[in-house]
Amino acid sequence: MAVPRHQLQQPENYLSPESNATASVSAKARFDLLPIEIQHRIFEQLSFQDCVRASNVSRSWHSHSLRRPSLWRSISFDNCESVTTRNLLPYCQQKYVQSTYVRELHISNAFGKRLSDIFTFANEQEWKDIEKVTLKHARLNLSVPKFLDTISSRLTSLELKFIWWDFSRELLPDSLLKSCPQLVSLHYSTTLHDDLWDNYKYIDQPHEHLIDLAISIRQRSWHGYMMHRLLQSLPKLRRLSIVPDKQEDPEPILATISQSCPDLECFNLVSRISDLRTSGPVPMTDGVLRELVVDDVKDTWYAYANALNDAFIAKYCKTLECLDISGYWFVGPTAMKNLAPFSFPGLNMLYLSDNQGQPQPEKVTRHLCAFLRHTPELIYADFKAINSVTDAVLRTLRAHANLEILCLDRCREISSIGLGALVKSNNYLVELKLHNIDGFTDDIFGMIAKELPSLRVLDIVACQNISLAGLDTFLNNLENSEPRQNKLRKLVVEYVKPERGIDVDWAIELLLSRLNKYVIQWRFARPSPPKRESKYEEITDQQWKVLEQKAIIDEKVIIYRMKNLSISDSR
Repeated sequence: MAVPRHQLQQPENYLSPESNATASVSAKARFDLLPIEIQHRIFEQLSFQDCVRASNVSRSWHSHSLRRPSLWRSISFDNCESVTTRNLLPYCQQKYVQSTYVRELHISNAFGKRLSDIFTFANEQEWKDIEKVTLKHARLNLSVPKFLDTISSRLTSLELKFIWWDFSRELLPDSLLKSCPQLVSLHYSTTLHDDLWDNYKYIDQPHEHLIDLAISIRQRSWHGYMMHRLLQSLPKLRRLSIVPDKQEDPEPILATISQSCPDLECFNLVSRISDLRTSGPVPMTDGVLRELVVDDVKDTWYAYANALNDAFIAKYCKTLECLDISGYWFVGPTAMKNLAPFSFPGLNMLYLSDNQGQPQPEKVTRHLCAFLRHTPELIYADFKAINSVTDAVLRTLRAHANLEILCLDRCREISSIGLGALVKSNNYLVELKLHNIDGFTDDIFGMIAKELPSLRVLDIVACQNISLAGLDTFLNNLENSEPRQNKLRKLVVEYVKPERGIDVDWAIELLLSRLNKYVIQWRFARPSPPKRESKYEEITDQQWKVLEQKAIIDEKVIIYRMKNLSISDSR
């Protein structure tokens, strides 16, 4: 049946009051036709306040939104107070929230009486099946250990990031492990202000379930807390994350890890406990150390760098697969000298970073080359602000046939000769990132298209010695080289060299029009000329496609007008 013309001409977003009501009813009817499982998945994406609003639509929505056990599985009390004990109480009284539903409790920015009220409310509602508790940015009081004692037999995950207020020894990590025998994960962060160790008893029985420990006790060395005493009782530990105290002696800690934690697979020395490397799934493989992470942001952990001695490295060098090291003392003469003599046959990921980019003596380059010669299976190498990375290091990397990803950032000592030789030798590179590398020139830019047929990602940022001529040579070599199996998946070009003597916007247009033939996703950026704005200061492949479509439409409009003009002239 044909649609009346007046309905076709009516705007699509127009709805009369009658049609609006009909549309809402029909939309609800269509939603109710969905399978129950999909309806539940949709409601699970809503917040508590949204579920309250949705419960007023119909009886079925009321049941789906508020009578779902999954809604009450995790309850969060945050600073915005969208969920409080007062607005939860009616749902508890009407049996929407049953005590067995609540398994996770998250509290943030709670102080004093508000924190006590939350725990009092939880005890009144008999939430005794809670398995996970998170307390962040809270000032704890004596109500916390009392509440934890009521759920200690079921608690498996505990995260505390707090300020001492009414201090209790029951909140020290040793005491928590004693009272929570089923605890699997403990993330703990605070600052000590008192000496509390008179007659204090550290945990003396092995804890058989804890596999993930992230701990930051600031000023612990000043107040006599001994970290290694805690680690002696954790034989099942799989991931350990520590924020070091620069005043403490790390040798007892590393010795205890070697002797008392045989199943450790990931060891992190981080600057903050919220580091992403301390979270996520805990590795559960064959119980050998595979990942070592050091993130010395302030370059103050000299004692730890010196403590990575022959005994510790010799124990784990054969099993390490990932080495992630940041900080002057660890990439400098202290730790690198200790790493150089040992073989790392399984290492496939290497990340070295010097946060300050400080100068390094020549012997560090020799130690780094010796270390790289002992990593034959290296697949990923990332060097950031490492002044010891020179042409000699690149010559060493040329022997790594398995190297697929190479990232160089602010390595000032690299020359065009060393970089060109590396590109010719490592034909199997899949991803190459060069940031602030003065040795990268237009000649090497063009060479990449010839010598790296497997390349899928090329990222070039702030390299001083490249220009539009280098990008043109790169594209010409792509056209003239043998057919590639796949297009270049991603290309990023950000250059800072000013162009003179040419119409820059016109030249950029010619180059960008050729990029879509060979690159799936790209981004191009250049500095604005002085006293002049450029329309191509930054542009992506998506923006370019829009401009092309607009140009096609404009061209058709011009042709249409020219035809009409010629017809009118003939008349």
